[in-house]
Amino acid sequence: MKRLFSVTLVFVLACAGTSAVAEDRFENGVTTYDMEAKNVRGEVVGPDGAVITGDRPRKQHSLIKVRGNYVPELLKSVEDI
Repeated sequence: MKRLFSVTLVFVLACAGTSAVAEDRFENGVTTYDMEAKNVRGEVVGPDGAVITGDRPRKQHSLIKVRGNYVPELLKSVEDI
């Protein structure tokens, strides 16, 4: 959308620039453009519809519980030796 707007803006400015050619002056190899008399008007381009937002993702608890110790399994492995 921004790219389309930029291309359109460049095109409009290029077309508008052709009318400003009559106001430029060429003296001693230097071209001077007078932009003081130009008024630029425009509007902010925005979406035509409403903004739809979804629900925020909820924080879920982990289904994996990490045990604090493995003492019973260690004692059983020592008994097997």
